[in-house]
Amino acid sequence: MRQDIRLRNTVLDILNRFLTENDAIVIYYCDHRDGRGHARQAKFNRWFSIIQDTSIDKQDRQVTVVDLNVGENGELIRSELVVYASMLLRKTHPDYNAAIRIFHSGDSDKTGKL
Repeated sequence: MRQDIRLRNTVLDILNRFLTENDAIVIYYCDHRDGRGHARQAKFNRWFSIIQDTSIDKQDRQVTVVDLNVGENGELIRSELVVYASMLLRKTHPDYNAAIRIFHSGDSDKTGKL
């Protein structure tokens, strides 16, 4: 348990410093391949709630993606997976509103939109 607290504090400190010192946007997703994506998101949400810096905004999004695999007999197996993604940025970021809009639109190309 102690290691988890140290890891949490290190990750939060790095993120907080990075966002404070840069006009950066951090986008991450929680790996879902082992079925624990939602648990990872819940853990990071708990971690993020510890940050006392109210100038950092966190946006969350769930995306359903189609995963295709080939079965043992060569058949195509289609499944849908939920991917949990989040974005961190300062509320004072020069492109704050556009970044929020693009993140929630799912538009992967921001060219000419900022």
